[in-house]
Amino acid sequence: MGSVPSARGTHKKLTTQQIMKANRLHLLFVLIATVSASAQEPKPPVVRRPPPPQPLLVALDASRDGALSPDEIANASEALGDLDKNGDGMLTRKELLPRPPKDQTKQPPPPLPKGPSPLMVALDLDRDGALSASEIEHASLSLAPLDKDEDGTISRQELHPGKPPIKTEA
Repeated sequence: MGSVPSARGTHKKLTTQQIMKANRLHLLFVLIATVSASAQEPKPPVVRRPPPPQPLLVALDASRDGALSPDEIANASEALGDLDKNGDGMLTRKELLPRPPKDQTKQPPPPLPKGPSPLMVALDLDRDGALSASEIEHASLSLAPLDKDEDGTISRQELHPGKPPIKTEA
């Protein structure tokens, strides 16, 4: 058993129960200090915005239904010309990038799509990341291979292979 000096200078013997009680109190104090030191305010959830729409699809899909109709495919060259901001007859990588969102909040920027879109793959015949005047001129013909079921329309599923189809309420 341990002994502790008292106020009079004599030693008082501690019982085993008193020592264990003191040890428990010390452990409890250490536990409370550890828990309170590690407690933090919860972080607010990060709200990820969906990626902005791709300028190619926005330009080509005049009806905004997510698919390209035969008329939209036929007018592809003219529609792509609207993206040519500097009027040089071709579309540079910068002209093909999505516009940044208008609300410049502290939210992280939306993720950019990985790799070129199926539209860009079909239209960019020389794979340089830009569309030349010739590629724009032949856009309607270049889009034809995307129409896998050959119904004349490039559906959402054909534009976004690998993504589940969007459910519509009947």
